[in-house]
Amino acid sequence: MANSSSSIWKNWVVISTIVVIISAMIGLYLYNNTFRQAHADLIETVPTDANYIFQVNDNRSYVKDATPLLPYLVEIFNMSSFAGFEFFLDQLHGYNNPFIISGHRNGDKQSLLYSFKVPERSFDQLLKKLNIDPRNFKSFASDKIYTYGTHYKRFYFVFQNGIFSISEDQDLLKNSILQLKSMKNLLGNRYFNQIYEIVLKNTKQNWLIINNKTFFATLQKGLKPEYQRIVNSSNPTPSWAAYQVRFESDEIHLSGYVTVDQAFTDALKTQERFSQDYPHILPFNTHYYTHFNILNLPDFLKIFENQNSYKESIENYKLLQPTSATDFFLMQDTTVYHYIAFQCDTAHTSIASLLDEDSLTNSKTVFKNIPIYHSKLSTIVPHFNKRFRPIELSYFIQYDNFYLFANSIEALSHYLKVIAHNNIESNPYFRFTKANLPSENCFEYYLATSPDRSIGSYLMQDYVTSEVAKHLKLVSYSHSVIQDQLLSVNAFIKF
Repeated sequence: MANSSSSIWKNWVVISTIVVIISAMIGLYLYNNTFRQAHADLIETVPTDANYIFQVNDNRSYVKDATPLLPYLVEIFNMSSFAGFEFFLDQLHGYNNPFIISGHRNGDKQSLLYSFKVPERSFDQLLKKLNIDPRNFKSFASDKIYTYGTHYKRFYFVFQNGIFSISEDQDLLKNSILQLKSMKNLLGNRYFNQIYEIVLKNTKQNWLIINNKTFFATLQKGLKPEYQRIVNSSNPTPSWAAYQVRFESDEIHLSGYVTVDQAFTDALKTQERFSQDYPHILPFNTHYYTHFNILNLPDFLKIFENQNSYKESIENYKLLQPTSATDFFLMQDTTVYHYIAFQCDTAHTSIASLLDEDSLTNSKTVFKNIPIYHSKLSTIVPHFNKRFRPIELSYFIQYDNFYLFANSIEALSHYLKVIAHNNIESNPYFRFTKANLPSENCFEYYLATSPDRSIGSYLMQDYVTSEVAKHLKLVSYSHSVIQDQLLSVNAFIKF
């Protein structure tokens, strides 16, 4: 009798366990297919392979302000379908509704997906306005895909759980349908979620969220091979970035954060924000520079001590003991001169400690009593960052509390001639940069075009005639100190 009771008890335990498991599975299924999907956020419609996402909270200002910049946005973000999306937005009276635009690679092309929330009755009215028979749809994953347009431009759209999604790419729309039904989405990515939490706290601004690796890998195809390494070397580091984006006439303003991995964090943790006291050393016609502050040089160098590619750079930095470095280009006709200036305590780092043993001042190259010295230093990688072109520290001058290096006497002679006339602080593009970037930062990047140096000189031939190549005037960027693996970033673009 005891054995019989024990057997019955075991059977009940097994049956109860099975019932609990089945109930849990049913509950999970019902949650996913009813409650979760019915209350889904727009971000949950975005497939996880997105290169970038515009999260538009202020619909009216975005549409109005982006219009003058549309020729450039079309080329950078492939937004040629935006006018078609506006048509649907207007038909659905959705001008007060937040919406999301996401860009995705599909083979050699980039496709866009647009999503926003609308009432079901508005969707029904849309079908009537467009003279679409509600029964004329293509069934996919229990949802209905409708088509509107001609062979020239055709849109595919779906209404699911209060969300209207539309794309010119039917495969992308199908991926979005499946994405909303899946519980694995972008919010499950740790780096993306860290960025998106910031976005959710600021719902009055419009945001541009970028997958740095895939977005810039797409853009790099337009660059000449010698400049593609700038993009390639940045791929393994920051993964996602979110910028408050603002359009003004011919300008794009970006302000936000980038998620970075531990290696990037270690490399930047020695930095501290400083106000810039280097502009006076840059000539008026400087079209490119980068500036990098170094707070604690021994700790900074320790990060790279086991990397053979930086061995020479480490030895040179140990001799110079700089607190900052400024890397810049100057042009004379078709000749490009490359310089790097180190801000040093010249009382501690003497000229004699940097001289080649056989060095003599060349009196023929003295300009306004400034001698040019032959250096014993070797090649250096600016800012210990492989995305920048190495420079030979063959010759140098002292200019205020900076030691300024180039690979030839000719280059330094040219510098001394042009700096005597005016510095970059009088340059209107530089003033734009200073007016739109923080007054204190850790790193700054500046690229300005001119009639003799357009952005087209960096591009493959097929891209030289693009609107961006013809009209881009200025790109500037800065980042501040790193906190919790988040890098504070500002950027400014002017056409």
